[in-house]
Amino acid sequence: MEHQFKLKSLLVLPLVTILTACGSSDSNEKATNNEVAIVNNAPLITSEAVTSAIEDNTYTYLVEVQDDGDDLTFTLSSFPEGMSISETGLIEWLPTEGVLSSGEVVVAVNDGENDNVIQSFEVVVTPVNDTPVLSLIPNQTVKSGDDFSFQLVLTDPDDNIENGDFSFSVSPEIEGMEIDQNGLITYQARASETTEYNLTVEVRDGQEDGVLPVRASFILDEQFFQGISAVIKNYYTEDVIPNADAFLTNGNEILADSVSDENGIVTFSIQDIYITERMSIISDASGFAEMAIGLNEEQIDLSNNILLQPVQAEISFDPTIENNLSVEEFVLVELPANSLQRADGTLATGLVNAELTIINPAIDINLMPGEMITKDVNGEIRPIESFGAITVTFEDADGVELNLTENMQAKINIPAVGELDGTVPLYYFDNNSGLWIEEGQVELVSGPQGNYYSGMVSHFTTWNADRIYETIFINGCIEDKDQNRLEGVQINSEGRDYIGSSSAVTDENGDFSIPAKMNSTVLISSSVGIQSRTFSIDTFDTDITLSECVVLNEAFTKIKLNWGLMPTDLDSHLWGPSSTNGEQFHIYFGNEQVIVNDVVMFLDVDDVTSYGPEVISIPEFALPGTYSYKVHNYSGTPEIDSDTTKVELLIDDRRYVFTPPSEGADEMWHVFDLIVSEVGNVQVNKVDIFEPYYFYSSNSLVPNSNLEPKIKYYESIYNKLITGKYYAK
Repeated sequence: MEHQFKLKSLLVLPLVTILTACGSSDSNEKATNNEVAIVNNAPLITSEAVTSAIEDNTYTYLVEVQDDGDDLTFTLSSFPEGMSISETGLIEWLPTEGVLSSGEVVVAVNDGENDNVIQSFEVVVTPVNDTPVLSLIPNQTVKSGDDFSFQLVLTDPDDNIENGDFSFSVSPEIEGMEIDQNGLITYQARASETTEYNLTVEVRDGQEDGVLPVRASFILDEQFFQGISAVIKNYYTEDVIPNADAFLTNGNEILADSVSDENGIVTFSIQDIYITERMSIISDASGFAEMAIGLNEEQIDLSNNILLQPVQAEISFDPTIENNLSVEEFVLVELPANSLQRADGTLATGLVNAELTIINPAIDINLMPGEMITKDVNGEIRPIESFGAITVTFEDADGVELNLTENMQAKINIPAVGELDGTVPLYYFDNNSGLWIEEGQVELVSGPQGNYYSGMVSHFTTWNADRIYETIFINGCIEDKDQNRLEGVQINSEGRDYIGSSSAVTDENGDFSIPAKMNSTVLISSSVGIQSRTFSIDTFDTDITLSECVVLNEAFTKIKLNWGLMPTDLDSHLWGPSSTNGEQFHIYFGNEQVIVNDVVMFLDVDDVTSYGPEVISIPEFALPGTYSYKVHNYSGTPEIDSDTTKVELLIDDRRYVFTPPSEGADEMWHVFDLIVSEVGNVQVNKVDIFEPYYFYSSNSLVPNSNLEPKIKYYESIYNKLITGKYYAK
């Protein structure tokens, strides 16, 4: 292919005239004019070709021609790719990477009449150093604990990455991050919290010809995930519960769900940016009532227990008719006909299964889901006290959850406990926030089976008759047995004359400030991982500061007794060796403090008005031998109730639960023996038998008729000042 262009004449050709002389006569002269002869000269290229060029720079050469003024045509008959010539004879070309010569260039000029005039030449190209091209780096994510790598994508026609012609760097410098001579970025992610790095990669290729380094920026998001676990257990037996559903919330949303394994363990892996001060794990299992525990930032590192209470009634019924659903002949729910629907809005038909559970927080406040807190009208977190609660759930025959239809209500009846008011607010437990939410109110009703609160609800979950109470703060500190202050330790409170609880966490100085009900009596203790004693404290209308720190002891053993409304008074008794010659000590309400080899053991709390708790604290076992724990029915009648009576043994960071036999009741329940070896190892032996009551004083047995009457007035328990190494009041 040739490039041809015509150039129009801009000159006037000279007129060549030839004159010739002729003869003449006297009478007539003639003149003859000959024709004009025009000669067209061939074009002449007068310019010298430009024979050098620079890579990536436009080459130009204007072909200059001398001609008679004809229209000229310029043609390239041999030329490299990309070279062109204009109608005025301007040659242009952009030599690219790797092209060092144009090869032979032939340009021809023609005036339309003469042969082509040709000029041949070669353009030599001088190479230059090109700037490397670094591909964009997308933002990257790595999980802490994993190894990260990313290969840079680099293009450079002059240099070869495999030959190490480049140098690489990453800024800012991050410990553990490297980039090799081939542009491979590697990093050992080991951050203890989620961190975002704004990184810049710089590439240099020797900087020949003044080429500047090339840079690219990206974000590396190093994500730290916190492992959170819990063990799902039966509240009464401590048996693990496999295949239990569980999910984790942070007070705003559900973060993850899980199912317990064969060991009852549920695990979650949550990025730390979603962890808040108020986390909750909610769990449910077939045959058990839903339960939730609150977690602070320190507890998420522990293996927490979620204790599920078995449901008290499972009822199948026809939802198309009215139903009264009862537990032990007490009507818990009055359900209208056609009032249950699935989440998709379809009405439930066929048999429906209901699970009903009465929660008696007077027996154990820890039966209540989550913490006993709500938000008031100003959005402030406030503690609440309970007067009873129930949990009710429904499923269709396929296991699909059901709830009340829109604009439908049902009546619930909550067995009442505590010091009762006529009308109290009604609260439900919100799984997402981990808080109790006020919705409606209930009225106190007296019936043949006792007092209960009755009210209307628009959905089913755990409902709680509660009220907010006015608080003061108990200020104190927590330390270990060597008097070192402890940061991040949880302190718990539990009402003695009200049914409520609260918690707080020590600051960097080991100090805490925990709310408690004004003008009441409260128990405080710490039992997260390791144990402390239980302190009974009277509150008034101003804040209290404890005179001594709460002491945590890894060797601490605690025995806690709870029971129901009747009998009104059960007593804890502990016997153990007080010397090496066979003598024994006896801890009970008449001998609340025992010292053996400078170890002080206490009956921390004695209860005389139902429910408990009674708490015995053992900082350590001073001597080897057998330590026997028994429960005495001081009231005499009725018998010890196997359904509501429970003993918890906390020892070596393990929890044992004991319930009495259902038959053969007698005045004394021998619960367990602790066998302490010479080196201090403790073996727990379950005894679990009833026996006649005898008062043990040292090594003698005294019939119960000789026992001095126990002080029964309530206030006397809380006015005693018990002093000792492990107690501060």
